[in-house]
Amino acid sequence: QAGVEPIVYLPMIVSPDVPCASFFDDFSSSNSGWPLIDDSTALFEYLDGEYRILSRQAAPDFKAIAPFAGAQDYSVEVEAHWADSHDDGIYGLVFGYIDDNSPYYIFAVFTDLSQFRVLRHEPAGGFSSVVDFTHSSEIQPGTAKNQLKVIRHGEQITIEINGVIQGTWTDNS
Repeated sequence: QAGVEPIVYLPMIVSPDVPCASFFDDFSSSNSGWPLIDDSTALFEYLDGEYRILSRQAAPDFKAIAPFAGAQDYSVEVEAHWADSHDDGIYGLVFGYIDDNSPYYIFAVFTDLSQFRVLRHEPAGGFSSVVDFTHSSEIQPGTAKNQLKVIRHGEQITIEINGVIQGTWTDNS
């Protein structure tokens, strides 16, 4: 619909062949389409109305993403938390991902430091910073839940944490 920003909640399910539509998953049904994996590196499962990723590696790098329809204007949102305490807790959102050969962004939250940052990944050039480490008193530490939101409107990226806008930055990549 023209002039309306689609809302996609992450992890997300989007068909790459059609425009993004609003989607919400409360993870109450294990048949909603998220991968169920149990191997030596990780356990991906539904548990008590949540989608859980349990790392079995010392330095995990797990992203719960799906193909993105390439919309210019959209928002993505997730409520995330650690199941137990972490001294180096980092989680966040991947947004703008189309495939491994296209740029995408990572909105990373460092719960133990009450900081966030936004990185752009270029397939040929690695990562560059869109937003350097920024302190936010809105970030809840430990196992507390944090609601993370990205609003993308053309070249503008707005970051919101627990309902409070942290700022808007411009990136034209």
